[in-house]
Amino acid sequence: MSYKNLISSSVDVAFSSSGDLAFEAVLANSSSEKYDFPVVDGFGNLTSGSTVTANTTNTTVKVILEETKLETNSEGVTVTQKYLIAKSKDIADPSVYDTITFDSTTHTIVSYTRDVALVQLVATEV
Repeated sequence: MSYKNLISSSVDVAFSSSGDLAFEAVLANSSSEKYDFPVVDGFGNLTSGSTVTANTTNTTVKVILEETKLETNSEGVTVTQKYLIAKSKDIADPSVYDTITFDSTTHTIVSYTRDVALVQLVATEV
């Protein structure tokens, strides 16, 4: 067995053994794009118009809240940052997600780190 598989299976065991420390969270990526679609008025005249379309991708993953800190951001505002860990195999590309929702609260993902078996997400409340 390779070390990567050994570490990955150990993380699986840790998450399944963590009981209620591991909970479900919803990762989301919302993007909006503006397109100029032709618009016809009531008289059949062609007018130009634009439409905003929103694409949302949601993924539910198990996470563990590792730490909660009060930090002061660059504007001098104190914000609560939450450090969450998830399995790397559950989040193929963390960079595509911009929010995470848990405990009925949506949080903005500020940054992430990824290694062989774990992803650590840093999030603040929206």
